[in-house]
Amino acid sequence: MKDKRIAIILLLLIISLTSLLHTFASEPVNLEGINVSGRFLVPMRAIFENLGATVDWDGATRTVTGIKDAIEVKLTIDDVNAYINDELIVLDVPATIEEGRTYVPARFVGEALGADVGWDGTKRMATVALGDTVISIYEELPPEPEVIITESISHTVFPRVVRNGGNQRISLEATITDDEGMPVEGSYVEFFISSGQQDRNNQVVYESQVTDENGRIRASYTTSAMDNDRSFIVRIGAIVDDENVEAASNFIVTNQPTARVHGVVSYPTTGEPVSNISVGWALRDSNAHRYLSYTDFNGRYDAYVPISNGTAYIGIDFRENLLDVTGLHRSSQSYIDPSINRFSLEVMADINRADTNYEVNFDHGIVKGRTRNNAQVYVMKYVDGVRDDQRGILFDALPDGNFVLPLQPGRYDFTHMGGAYLARNVIISKGEILDLGTIDR
Repeated sequence: MKDKRIAIILLLLIISLTSLLHTFASEPVNLEGINVSGRFLVPMRAIFENLGATVDWDGATRTVTGIKDAIEVKLTIDDVNAYINDELIVLDVPATIEEGRTYVPARFVGEALGADVGWDGTKRMATVALGDTVISIYEELPPEPEVIITESISHTVFPRVVRNGGNQRISLEATITDDEGMPVEGSYVEFFISSGQQDRNNQVVYESQVTDENGRIRASYTTSAMDNDRSFIVRIGAIVDDENVEAASNFIVTNQPTARVHGVVSYPTTGEPVSNISVGWALRDSNAHRYLSYTDFNGRYDAYVPISNGTAYIGIDFRENLLDVTGLHRSSQSYIDPSINRFSLEVMADINRADTNYEVNFDHGIVKGRTRNNAQVYVMKYVDGVRDDQRGILFDALPDGNFVLPLQPGRYDFTHMGGAYLARNVIISKGEILDLGTIDR
């Protein structure tokens, strides 16, 4: 039995190593170049070695020699004369050394070895492709794509912020695992892309719609001019053990600066995270509204939004009535209507700095009670021990005086609009229901 266990472990190690090598071999290579006198130069050694060539350096003559098969490439630092198999090639700008690395014109180094060379002026990126190897060289390396993990799905959408104008490629990737964390091969996966009520599903290009032996699937989406100034939700659906699983992310197409907004949505009556809840963004003083994302299995959402000088609100829509109420409850930041099975919340957020992370959590509790019929009530929160009278919440009691109001954790005062206090120093906790009873004032 012991020998059998050892054999199984060895087999698993071999499979893991094979998968790892396969992953490394198929991954694109990202490098960083430099701009000299308006010309884009790329690191010679890194590119040659990724294309299977060897590189030698002669310090005495400051000469670099690259060899691949029957091709020999030779050039000298600060000299525009280069040679491919003794044939003279005059460079636009000479090779140079920057921080110990030799840089040469992008097109020369690629075409010298028979590779295809391209240039994307929007991304400021050159590409060198030979066989299965694709090398991307940026003037400034983009940030690494963040892997977002949810139930059975690890995924990336990259980049998540692109410019207007179209022809911007969004890379979509997901890895599907089972309950034990093992990759699922052959799982059917689909990427759903939408902006508001408009979908772009037919514009997703797949390498394959079933996962490979590593549980991975890749696809892409290329923007068009009709995508300008839109936020897109990306939903990833997969089948694991005959069950549907889902994850979500977003990307935004804009020329405006953006900020990242993320947080957790919890049930206001229990404090437990809630999945598959739509999250949106709006400006209070305009009609601008964008659907941003959906919450994942852990109640988390993560999205990018354009920054604004106005007051922004992040909103969620449960589309179900979580509260035991009999009438419409409306406030300046919530909407509860049991007749249409809807429960919506908003949280104010001053999203006014680019390239900044804002955390906006929906961690409400519930306060309920009864006051005068049809009364208007104003609720003010204490911030750092001082009551904020300028950002209160206004709501209407029902005709019979009952009210139900979701509030974030903290200390509050309740007053009638006429100024009379209903209650002072009311403490609201996450996921709890506080009954103020009847307040006859």
